[in-house]
Amino acid sequence: MRWAWPSGRERGVFEPGGTYAFGVAPAMMAVDIDVGIGLPQITGPLGRTFGPFNFETGETNLAPGDTGIIPVLLGWHAGNFHWNFATFALAPTGDYSKKQLANTGLNHWAIMPRVAATYFNPKTGSQLNGSAIYVFNFENKATDSRRDPPSRRQHHQESRPRGRRVTAYAMIQTTPDTGAGARLGAFESRVNGIGPLVTYTLGDPKDPLTVIAKYYKEFDAENTFEGESFDIAVTAKF
Repeated sequence: MRWAWPSGRERGVFEPGGTYAFGVAPAMMAVDIDVGIGLPQITGPLGRTFGPFNFETGETNLAPGDTGIIPVLLGWHAGNFHWNFATFALAPTGDYSKKQLANTGLNHWAIMPRVAATYFNPKTGSQLNGSAIYVFNFENKATDSRRDPPSRRQHHQESRPRGRRVTAYAMIQTTPDTGAGARLGAFESRVNGIGPLVTYTLGDPKDPLTVIAKYYKEFDAENTFEGESFDIAVTAKF
């Protein structure tokens, strides 16, 4: 949910007063992970061969995810251009265990400053959005390690009241893992994703209920999982 108090008059010039908003975003996540490990054929000292060996395992989990908290979101606009700055906190409310693969939570707090901008032309319905997020991760007490920090840059084209667009992102870890639990060394990760975005808006245009569905196909992953993700978000303005 979001509460907003706009200041200034609605017109096509820069409004220095801007808009303030805050919110809470709980999550429910379904995770399905399959992992395969292959070992090549081995020749022993007597000429005997062993293998190759293939091991596969997997796990699924449906559980609450981490909760997003938005204490500050400040927005401004000028004509068809709109931009905002926000600070997010990610609370470790998701399901997590060292013994399972399909965790729905990170088991640590994270702070995420974000800047975002939008161009929207109401005459043509064309819209282009972009955002940049930098994530500061705190220590995972269960593993005594900290993944520091991935930077997620996301850009996408979004919606008219009913719209289909393309969304994409790049996640790049800019500093190495640290702590006694970082047994794999720096292990800096990166992954890209791209896919469709569908929106649908209901109710009064001044106070709409908006449903946003996104699907990502990930590629070029390093030191992290590569797969597919799908999420649905529902937003309401009061």
